[in-house]
Amino acid sequence: MENNPPKISIVTPSFNQGKFLERTIQSVLYQHYPNLEYIVIDGGSTDKSVEIIKKYADGLNYWISEPDSGQSEAINKGFRNATGDIFAWINSDDMYYPGALKKIASLFEQDPSVDLLYGYHNDIDGRDQVIRKGMYFPFYRHAFEVGFAICQPTSFWRRKVWESCGPLDTKLHYCMDYDFYAKAIKTGFNIKSVPVLVCQFRYHESNKGTIAKWGFMNETKTLFMKHCPKRHSGNLAKLFSRAEYLFLIGARRILRIF
Repeated sequence: MENNPPKISIVTPSFNQGKFLERTIQSVLYQHYPNLEYIVIDGGSTDKSVEIIKKYADGLNYWISEPDSGQSEAINKGFRNATGDIFAWINSDDMYYPGALKKIASLFEQDPSVDLLYGYHNDIDGRDQVIRKGMYFPFYRHAFEVGFAICQPTSFWRRKVWESCGPLDTKLHYCMDYDFYAKAIKTGFNIKSVPVLVCQFRYHESNKGTIAKWGFMNETKTLFMKHCPKRHSGNLAKLFSRAEYLFLIGARRILRIF
């Protein structure tokens, strides 16, 4: 990597995640990446989150705690304050592996044609224990169109992608990342998957993927019809029947379908 590495802006949206927030913040700051801009946007938490944020305030470029309409608004607010060359967000219950940012920055430098790249992850539980090891899958547009998702906390993109495809739709509370990636694909940005273990994706009793599966499904249906109507218009009833849904949730644990 060059002596002047690209500036990476990381946003962490959070609300009442004091149980995990400190480990997320540490996983970003302890990267010791030499050109990091780190922003934490808290939605007015009533737990110990603000106390934790203040503990690490010297390592943050910007933080705020105030009510918002949800995760999408918090992320948008964070990127409005971002000045980096490369953008990413990591939620307040996930964690980067050591050295991840240096690897990602090096890959962007090696291939200037790449606009957005993503790696792979391991799933962990509430006690940081790995419950499923991830696998590397190459990116294929047709697979994305039928639901094989980019794992959000492993993804990074150049500023121009956000300027073209952002901000996030604040009406979306579950699949805002899928909507963003779909816009990037349709715009023609060069997307690439890389065999780099980037992060730990946490499953626990209070995350949205656990308590709001039907919310994910409803937004997924809407976004499939918005971005891929030719593929899904005649098959939605079958694709989203209860039996099929239960099958997809099982497959999600292996293939990260949503």
